[in-house]
This record gives sequence, C-alpha cells and structure tokens, in this order.
Amino acid sequence: MAGGLLNRFHHRNDVFRDPHLQEDEMASNEPTGDNRRIGAVKKRTQLKTKVLGESAWTKRDKRDGTFMAVKKSAKKFKGVRREKAA
Repeated sequence: MAGGLLNRFHHRNDVFRDPHLQEDEMASNEPTGDNRRIGAVKKRTQLKTKVLGESAWTKRDKRDGTFMAVKKSAKKFKGVRREKAA
C-alpha cells in the first residue's frame, strides 16, 4: 500500500535526489583538501583502558603496536576501529 501511494504522488527517485545537482552531474567527494576524512582510518585501532582509575580510549598503531594518543573525554575516536576485548 505504501509503495502505491509513493508512486502515485511522485517518482521514487525524486525522494532521494539532491536538489542541488544538475541532471547530468554525479555526486562526488569534492572538494579535495578540505581537511576531512572519507571512510575509516586504516592502520589504527582503539581500545578502552584505565588511566588514573578512570576509563579512557587509547589509540594504537597497528604496525608496531605503539600507543599514539589517549582521549580524556568518554567519547571514542571517530572512524578508528575498536579492538576486541581480550
């Protein structure tokens, strides 16, 4: 029933179409160099550790296992995969 209502009022692709794109344009990841990441961070993992009795997220380099950074807030590092608990 919902599909019938959708097709009656407007085409299905119109719902997901970006109004700023022209008909012959495709979406892209431009502009380059705007200092943002697309996708996951590779060669790094994060794990939950304890620092001075409080839990914190620690980022580790996957190549040699060295610790890179510790996050003071309770939030995780964005885009960095998590290590499984041992």
